[in-house]
Amino acid sequence: RRFRPRAATKVQVKPRRALTREELTRLFAVAPPERSILYRLLAYTGLRRGEAAGLTWAMVKGLDTPEARLELPATLTKSRRAETVPLPAAAVLHLTEDGTPEARIFPTLPDSSGFDADLAAAGIPKRDAEGRVATLHSLRHSLATALVASGASLPVLMRAMRHRSPALSVHEYAHGLGPVREAVAAAFPQSARGGNHRENRPPDAVGPDESTDDPPPT
Repeated sequence: RRFRPRAATKVQVKPRRALTREELTRLFAVAPPERSILYRLLAYTGLRRGEAAGLTWAMVKGLDTPEARLELPATLTKSRRAETVPLPAAAVLHLTEDGTPEARIFPTLPDSSGFDADLAAAGIPKRDAEGRVATLHSLRHSLATALVASGASLPVLMRAMRHRSPALSVHEYAHGLGPVREAVAAAFPQSARGGNHRENRPPDAVGPDESTDDPPPT
């Protein structure tokens, strides 16, 4: 008797939404102090949950200088490569070194129910009108969306999100690229009519059909 391997179950990942600047401000204000600092750091740097969980004070460099940054070891990053993450002034302002170099900055991270409670306290809906949900990873998503809205170039977006593939940056945050596409269409109205679809795409937009060596964030 032959046994056929069972097909792998495909996990349905709910689409995540970004938080607006106003929602972030409210979340930072109502969350308990330690979680507020965590939320700010995730939103301002794009750190992933696992990276924040393993973050120690030894990884914080130049905290009192304009070159403040996080130096993440390869054992902590998703890419399995050592990475440097700039610390913007808004994040540095709320970080106060307190502990030995080996001490974790965030001994515990909120679970989904804790984050949901903070969302509710801030009056932020868990799900938006399009059915997208707010999770802790939404804070990273919020950074990318804010960068796109501010007109950041694709290389800057990739650097901030630490993506190795432009396809991933565009595909993950394509909903924020509408204004870019509209601006290109307005600049080149003739090319927007007919022709090859690939030729009509913005020069810096690489479609989701392109190959990527970096899986979607978890």
